[in-house]
Amino acid sequence: MMKNDHNNALGFSLMEVNIAIALISVGLLAIFSLFPLGLKESNLSVSDNHEAMFANHVLSCMESNAMQISNWSDWSDVDTFMKLIVKDVYPVKSNVSRTAMGGGASGGIAFPEFDTLSGKLIRYDLQVLKITGQPAVNDMKMYLLQLRVMSGKYGDFATFKNTYATVVTYTGS
Repeated sequence: MMKNDHNNALGFSLMEVNIAIALISVGLLAIFSLFPLGLKESNLSVSDNHEAMFANHVLSCMESNAMQISNWSDWSDVDTFMKLIVKDVYPVKSNVSRTAMGGGASGGIAFPEFDTLSGKLIRYDLQVLKITGQPAVNDMKMYLLQLRVMSGKYGDFATFKNTYATVVTYTGS
């Protein structure tokens, strides 16, 4: 009579297979849990780039307009200065106040202007400030253009994440 020896069988026991499956499951669960975080960070990165492109566009156009001002009376009068620097700058309107313009403080605007289908909106606050109190600054020859930008329709607009600024200097005679 032949004796069957099951103790010397090759292969894995059911317990070893269950432990291996459990370890692989925990590892895959940890890896898959990182995907939503990566997607969120990717969307935030796209929003940051969108805000930076918007600020670059607006501030560059305003700098260009400021460099075209050659009349000192236009430069030194704050209201005239503000109207001249925002001329033909999308989305900035020409009806600005002396220190701030809240265009887009609620709701947001599409940027670029032809991109109305993506749903990506920009809100902004623009301030034009005189630089005074500096010994090198004579007779208001410099202004600080400060643009605070936030993506989306919602969120606390009082705490800005991204602030962009540039200084413009009178170059006329």
